[in-house]
Amino acid sequence: LTYDGYKLQRYGNTVVLCGAEDSGTLFSVGDFLHYQFNYETYAADETYIEEGATAYVKDYQITEIPDFWGRETDGYLANYPAYAASLRMRHKAFASHLGGGASEDYLFGAHCESFYKILPPETYKEAHPEWYSTRQLCLVNEEMTAEFIKNIKQQIQKEPNAKIINLGEEDLGGFGTCCNTCKAEIKKYGYSGYVIRFCNKVINAIE
Repeated sequence: LTYDGYKLQRYGNTVVLCGAEDSGTLFSVGDFLHYQFNYETYAADETYIEEGATAYVKDYQITEIPDFWGRETDGYLANYPAYAASLRMRHKAFASHLGGGASEDYLFGAHCESFYKILPPETYKEAHPEWYSTRQLCLVNEEMTAEFIKNIKQQIQKEPNAKIINLGEEDLGGFGTCCNTCKAEIKKYGYSGYVIRFCNKVINAIE
């Protein structure tokens, strides 16, 4: 069923709603309500459900395996996690009764800028100022890279249920201000190539 897929199936007078994880089970409830009672959700405060004195259980034989798991978005849905859940989206702030937050999917809880979560300046910068550029890490520093990889490996042991390791630089730029090696690499590969080459080193070490 992958990460948040589910089964919705009838056995005699019993209907089973079963997700691979809590989020999948939550999504199966939404679909059951939709197919059984024409339930629709249009906004956080706008829903419809068909009312009647009698309802007969339908013959459910449904298996959902989303092509993209852990779907999340920002904007309107970010402020209404229950509405997001009804659309089979996972918001960062989902409470446990809504299938867990998307932040739980990410190592270090980092869904965007993650470099400073992996190597916090308050922990390392005083002893290793050469590891840090202006708001960034020096991505060609081999000693820094080794510590970066070590911290990720240790965190994997602490968060075995995390599913995504986000490698994201800090906002507001600042690459190429720490050493001539950085500047040369950026000149040769561009900013994106500079970051991608570092990420590939980390990925190869973590795999």
